[in-house]
Amino acid sequence: MPKGNLDGWLHLEVREDEPQKLTFLQRLNVAIEVASTLEYLHTQCDEIIVHNDLKPNNVLLDNDMVGHINDFGISNITSLVSSTTIASSIGTDQNNSNTMKGSIGYIGPEYGVSGKVLTKGDMYNYRILLLEMFIETRPTNSEFQDGHTIHNSVKTSLPERVMEVIYQPLLLEVDESGKMRECITAVLEIGIIPSMELPKDRMEISDAANKLRSIKNLFLREAGHGGGT
Repeated sequence: MPKGNLDGWLHLEVREDEPQKLTFLQRLNVAIEVASTLEYLHTQCDEIIVHNDLKPNNVLLDNDMVGHINDFGISNITSLVSSTTIASSIGTDQNNSNTMKGSIGYIGPEYGVSGKVLTKGDMYNYRILLLEMFIETRPTNSEFQDGHTIHNSVKTSLPERVMEVIYQPLLLEVDESGKMRECITAVLEIGIIPSMELPKDRMEISDAANKLRSIKNLFLREAGHGGGT
C-alpha cells in the first residue's frame, strides 16, 4: 500500500516527504475501518473468518489513509455461526491447534490455555490495537511486565487522568474539556471493555464499530465539521 503500514505511522519512521503524524480524526477513521472489516469477516461472510494476528503491522494505509487489514496467513474459517466456535485452519482439516497463533502482546490469554480460535480473540487483538493507536505505546514495551499491561495502564487513568495517558501531541487538536474530552475517553473505554480476560465478557466487534461511529459524529460536530459517516 502507498502509505505503508499503521505501525510505521504510530512509531514514527523518518519520511522526508511526509514527516507528520496521524491526526486524531485519521486514527479514529482507521479504527472504524478496521472494526468494520472485522465485523464483515465475523458476521457477513458465508463462513466466519478469524484473523488471529491483528496488530499495527498488519493494517495497511492507502493514498486516502484508509486502513486495510492485511496478512491472513494464520487466519481461520468456520461454517458455524457462533462467536465462540472453534475454527478450522485455512488449508488444513484441524479443528483445534496446539500452536499459539498471533503476536506477543496482542494475543488473548485463552489461546495459551485451550488453543481454540474464537472471533472474540480478534476482539482482544483489536482492543490492544485501539489503545496503541491513541496512546502510542507498544504493548510489548518494557514498562509492561509483572502483571502490568497496556490495558491496566489506561484503565487506571480513566476518566480523571485521560489527558495524561493519551498521546500528548493529539491534545493540540482537541479542547481538553467538554465533549472533546468525552470523545477521547469514550475511545479508550472501548479499548478497555473488550479486553476482559474471558472471551464471553468481551464486546462484539459490531458494537465497537457502532460506538466508534457515534464518537466520530460527536467529534465532528464539536470540531465544527458537522456530522459524518
